[in-house]
Amino acid sequence: MERTTCSPVASNEKQPPIKLLLTVEEAAQALSLGRTFLYELLASGAIASVKIGGARRVLYSSLVDYIHRLVQEQVGA
Repeated sequence: MERTTCSPVASNEKQPPIKLLLTVEEAAQALSLGRTFLYELLASGAIASVKIGGARRVLYSSLVDYIHRLVQEQVGA
């Protein structure tokens, strides 16, 4: 499955840089999920995260990978 990117900003407009690491709250918001459910996904290994000092951060790429896996599972690919 070829990955495509979607942007709400027109291609001729300057886009802000994408955050590569998100807080758990930001990641939950990005997926429109609750924080508790996102912690369950992190604990199960469905979404990757890293710890930097005492802070837990979710990889942007792991959110994209998770969405692609969901789509593939649901379309039976």
